[in-house]
Amino acid sequence: MRGVSRSESTSDTPTAALVFAFFMPLFIYPFPFSCYNASMKKFFGKTVFPGVSYGEIAVIRNAESIVRRLPVADPEAEVKRFTSAMAMTKLHLENIFHRVAGELGENNAQIFEAQRLILDDKDFQDSILSIIKEQAVNAEYAIAITRANFTKIFADMDDLYIKERIADLKDLCKRLVRILQNAAEEKRELPQKCIIVTDDLTPSELIRLNHENVAAIIFRHGSINSHASILARAMNIPVILNVPLPEDIAGEIAIVNSQDGYVILSPNDEEIKHAQKLINASIKYAKKLNELKGLPSVTKSGRKIKLLANIGGLKDLESALQNDAEGIGLFRSEFLYMEKNDYPTENEQFSVYKQVTYAMDGKEVIIRTLDIGSDKYLEYLGKASEEIRGIRFSLNHENIFRTQLRAIYRASFYGKIGILIPMVTSPVEVKKVKEIIADIKNDLVSEGVSIGNPRLGIMIETPAAVFIADELAKEVDFFSIGTNDLTQYALAVDCHNADRDIYYNPHHPAIFSMIKLTVRAAKKAGIKVSICGEMAANPDLLPDFLQIGVNELSVLPSLIFPLRKRIRKLD
Repeated sequence: MRGVSRSESTSDTPTAALVFAFFMPLFIYPFPFSCYNASMKKFFGKTVFPGVSYGEIAVIRNAESIVRRLPVADPEAEVKRFTSAMAMTKLHLENIFHRVAGELGENNAQIFEAQRLILDDKDFQDSILSIIKEQAVNAEYAIAITRANFTKIFADMDDLYIKERIADLKDLCKRLVRILQNAAEEKRELPQKCIIVTDDLTPSELIRLNHENVAAIIFRHGSINSHASILARAMNIPVILNVPLPEDIAGEIAIVNSQDGYVILSPNDEEIKHAQKLINASIKYAKKLNELKGLPSVTKSGRKIKLLANIGGLKDLESALQNDAEGIGLFRSEFLYMEKNDYPTENEQFSVYKQVTYAMDGKEVIIRTLDIGSDKYLEYLGKASEEIRGIRFSLNHENIFRTQLRAIYRASFYGKIGILIPMVTSPVEVKKVKEIIADIKNDLVSEGVSIGNPRLGIMIETPAAVFIADELAKEVDFFSIGTNDLTQYALAVDCHNADRDIYYNPHHPAIFSMIKLTVRAAKKAGIKVSICGEMAANPDLLPDFLQIGVNELSVLPSLIFPLRKRIRKLD
């Protein structure tokens, strides 16, 4: 099979609650995973993510879609039906990618690229199409047969990575069949703080869970390098693999100690007491980190770095507040569009922006205008979603852009807001935005609407923007350097390429040189500059950022306290 990526995503997100990631490294514990003690209560397994949890077991069994072999009178019509489902599946995967990128970081979102690569694989497509045409059968059956054949091919390979893509193949085929059958995605209601026991869980199934209700996950089978394991680790969920639990245990109470690699069913008082002691220790550590709340992110020599939060909407706001974000450095407004079946209205957007602004209580909220187009598809936008992205899309669809800007300006009356324009490559684009803003401000004032005075900034995420940063700085109030896209475009890396990770190197000296050029241009113009992207989350780069004069970082909320702790230890 061609086109299967070897990119493995690992979370770079430190944890602060009920886990022991800071106490010990992640590794496979040397317990025999098929053994248990004489009481049949204690079962051993392999640790994916360490932690201690105590709760009720919820068993998840993955029901397969029923697929029957049905003859079709018109195989060509069935081919069109399949290609339509394939296009819809690709859109779903792209939207999942961007949602996961917003919540867990782009590294973890790359997991869903494996499914897209399988979907685009010519052998995979040819197999399904030939079965439909040659046997004159329905597409669902052709997918089921292809999945079975490819599963056997993957399983027979010596390459462990390829074997582990069986789950991605399964996930993809289930999605194709579900779309063909117009079936809704299964929703699971979980008990509060439950312990999930499952034979397997696909990445899509995992991200659909309300992980706030998941205290731990026990896989009866699986691999530490499976995509479900990687995602669970990114969500800070304690996970243990290859635990030979009995079948009928739903509703039982269990202790999961993935720190030491075991599960206890129906624990006695002494075992519960010991587990609680370990849980209390993790809470104590989380509180220790939480003691940094309210303290400045300042080095011993007095250098200050402002730590801001990246959010995708209201669902991330509580995390930003709990982790003491010093502002919102990146509000990805496209998620307001991606979560709906039609354009969000001005009032709908205004309501969300106002809530975030109120909640941040005087701390600035930087709202990035709609960054849609090209790789982020909205079904209700149709062909428009296939166009160029960022500010180019917005200027091509000025009515959509104006609606968003009106909502932002209305919300700016209630707090401190900044407007961030994505994918700018020319001062002409900025000047056009400023003309539109001037019109909108005049309209709102004439309507008697109260507005504030948002700062205007741009994303620096292309080499073109870097090399005219001096000129761009004259037009705006601040820069935000998007290191993910800057790396991609500077190194000529196609983010959808199977070999992406071979060439995608944010530590390439050219990237840091471009960051320095941008910071120099910002300082010369007297405007602020922040780093946004995965480089901002790397604590090892903090001394380098300080040295060149970076004074703001925008990261996932869960990274703020660990970064603050590191900053306060630097000279």
